[in-house]
Amino acid sequence: MLDTGVMLECDVLVVAVGSDPNTEWLAGSDIDVRDGVLVNGALQAVTTEGAALPHVLAVGDVARYANPLFDDVARRVEHWNLPTETGKRAGQVLAAQLGDDPVAAAEVAARPFAPLPSFWSDQYDMHLLAFGMTYLADRSELVAGSLDDECVVKYFRGDQLVGVCGLGMRSAVQAYRARFPAPVAAR
Repeated sequence: MLDTGVMLECDVLVVAVGSDPNTEWLAGSDIDVRDGVLVNGALQAVTTEGAALPHVLAVGDVARYANPLFDDVARRVEHWNLPTETGKRAGQVLAAQLGDDPVAAAEVAARPFAPLPSFWSDQYDMHLLAFGMTYLADRSELVAGSLDDECVVKYFRGDQLVGVCGLGMRSAVQAYRARFPAPVAAR
């Protein structure tokens, strides 16, 4: 039974409940660790007073940051591609900091960080592929297939596309990826 009162009949229900960020060791450090480590777009840790710590970076699903592809709310994202995307970004920032040009380092740190979250899973003969932040949606739209077989569903917040999810139909799902800007860190 959903919160909306809709009853979904199924043989098996799998619920992912997320994870708890391991930040206890940072207690007393003055780093904002409410639901992970708050970071800016350079993945630099932010104090409880809002100051960035240029040489303290957080990556992976412990990092809580705003993604300008969607809004300015800082969130942890537990999608499979984010450890790689945050690691690349942190590497760019650290390499620039270690260089001899502080102006160039500041320019690198100032670039927006806007990766497109994605994940996939193969469960027996079913392939699930999703990207974006479907949980931000206030409505969804079936755009291909049928809900009792392979399908593609788009997720919207207002008129903004915030995610796409598909069961099977890999090429159809991938076609929607181009509707999102390329991740900034990969440019």
